Amino acid sequence: MLVKICGNTRLEDAVMAQALGAYMIGIVGVRESPRFVERTEALRIARYVKRPVYVVDGEVKDIAELSKGFWTIQVHRVMSTSELRELHDHSIRVIAYVPMNEEGRQYIFAVRKHGHVPLIHAGPEGLKLEMLKEFGNISDSGVAGGIGMNNVSLLVGSGAMFMDISRGSESSPGVKDPQRIRYLVGVASIA
Repeated sequence: MLVKICGNTRLEDAVMAQALGAYMIGIVGVRESPRFVERTEALRIARYVKRPVYVVDGEVKDIAELSKGFWTIQVHRVMSTSELRELHDHSIRVIAYVPMNEEGRQYIFAVRKHGHVPLIHAGPEGLKLEMLKEFGNISDSGVAGGIGMNNVSLLVGSGAMFMDISRGSESSPGVKDPQRIRYLVGVASIA
């Protein structure tokens, strides 16, 4: 199983996470996030890693411009069918937030139909395997929300393509911990 280490706020953390085996490196461009990074700094970090993912929540009309310089854009909100289609038409690689609820179980079909990668995201209560099973085959999807050292091994058998880990990889908000990342990537690589 692949791992995306998200919420990188410092270049040295992003490079370290990649060196420890993270497949994707997430950089947050959502202003409300405690892990927000200004675009110029996000682009600087992106130049030093192989698969930088820029996490945004803005308007679709702005996403084409925001995607420049990044391997993938992650849209951290539910989009309309027309927005999903528009992003597909722009040939932008997209990881699309899918809430882990009834709305998400319907929405995931639209995300897939338009060629985007679903990211099934649990709320503050964290991932629950029984709820994840309601999404069926998720081999084309990522899972996120509350993943850390205490539950990463449970998710290895979930069938997901990747885990998106932010807070669980940190020693403090926005500061990555190499021992945690090494452990998380190691457990995920068993799958």
